[in-house]
Amino acid sequence: MDLELHQLELRHADLRIRDAGRRQRLLAALAEQGQQVPVVVVSEEARYVLIDGYLRVESLRQLGCDTVRATPWPLSEVDALVQHHHLSAASRSPFEQAWFLARLREQGLSMDELARRLCRSKSWVSRRLALVSALSERVQGKVRRGTIPPNAAMKYLVPLSRGNKQQCEGLVEALGDTRVSDREVAALYAGWCHADATGRRRICAEPLLYLRAMQAEAAEAPATDDPGTALLKELAALGAVAWRAHQRVHQGLHFDTTYRRIDLCAAWRTAQDAFDELAGALQEVLVHAGSGDPDSRPQTP
Repeated sequence: MDLELHQLELRHADLRIRDAGRRQRLLAALAEQGQQVPVVVVSEEARYVLIDGYLRVESLRQLGCDTVRATPWPLSEVDALVQHHHLSAASRSPFEQAWFLARLREQGLSMDELARRLCRSKSWVSRRLALVSALSERVQGKVRRGTIPPNAAMKYLVPLSRGNKQQCEGLVEALGDTRVSDREVAALYAGWCHADATGRRRICAEPLLYLRAMQAEAAEAPATDDPGTALLKELAALGAVAWRAHQRVHQGLHFDTTYRRIDLCAAWRTAQDAFDELAGALQEVLVHAGSGDPDSRPQTP
């Protein structure tokens, strides 16, 4: 059936996390091909409660459409939500599962009923609902909008909130609309755990500054290697390149022109000169270092 958009009741739009990339792809597909898959609704007096298809409805409205193709399910709202959950549970994050369970609790389902109807244990239901109770609506809103990854919120913001809810909210507020990765949230939480009281307040007040400082420190890390460590890394890389070249030689080389053979000879002479210089320098260093093992002294190719 075709329904006008104003007939839809969009009361469950907050149960899924917004995915900007998916929204853009769907918008482009609808603009090019039109609606291919109907949305799912249940009847409620003169209106229809939208169960599945919120992103399609949003995209159709953005494209200026007035109607949407829909499939009505002859079920109650709660039964339809549960049925749709079973069909799409694999694509739901833990937070989306938690919001869904909280919504069913608002509809009057007990913990036992939730566990039975979703084919889960009561402890699973309890753990998911604990995610909702651990974080404030403001923090959950950031997860819904996609600025904070759900896995990062579950692994790091939940324990942070349990440790200091005010600082957790302050950190999320200070992030603003900046999208952060799982690794960045993990770094913030690790820094918070290892800092003293003053350091924790600074991290939560200026998390982006802390992340920039961490990135700058990581960028400078290779320069802190002592010359010996840096040389070992370079020799290891040189050995790997030599072995790859050796394999290419044994795979068979075919040159269609004399110029290619000349290029190969010139490149090898340049490499051999470099090897000779390196071997001489290393032999001198090892001799001065007192190495008595002649096998440790590089030989000129």
